[in-house]
Amino acid sequence: FYALGMALNDLAARERDGLLHPKRQIPSGTLSAQAASLCVLALAVAGLLFLHLLDLERPALLAGVGLLMTVRAYDLKLKRNPVAASFAMGTCRFLNVYLGCAAGCVLEEVPIPFEPALLVGLLIATLTAISTMEEEWPGAAVWVRRGLLLLIPLDAGLCALYGRLPEAGFVLSLLVPRLLFARWLPVN
Repeated sequence: FYALGMALNDLAARERDGLLHPKRQIPSGTLSAQAASLCVLALAVAGLLFLHLLDLERPALLAGVGLLMTVRAYDLKLKRNPVAASFAMGTCRFLNVYLGCAAGCVLEEVPIPFEPALLVGLLIATLTAISTMEEEWPGAAVWVRRGLLLLIPLDAGLCALYGRLPEAGFVLSLLVPRLLFARWLPVN
């Protein structure tokens, strides 16, 4: 679903990108709007099919449909309103993490935890709200980058909290390449 959101965002922003970023794939004509639309549709079908094949419980399936609806609403309408955009982006991340937890819990036959998804959703909603202030407050971008960097230790801590110490160590180790490549791969 994450790739779907990125593809739909590029599709929805093609006119604006034509002015500000004319070398991007859709404005430059490298990828047609029709092909991008088919990609979005294929990703939506693949995501729902994957959830069905995992045989997830009803709440997780509803979360998948809710995620699709929230991504669509964000990309096509809500991102123009700072408050709505922050809420929608936080909801997208909440649902995304919830689905990841659901998939892991189905495989291990344990209850789906709600708290990890809530923490990540709240962090992303906050960072999205701060990012909407970048034009008025030049320091906003720095705080957003720092906040996004918090995701790695937060995810590692959540893994450890749920007794997944090897996974926590692996996730925490992702800080090394993140910091090494920060100059060339900025995260905003």
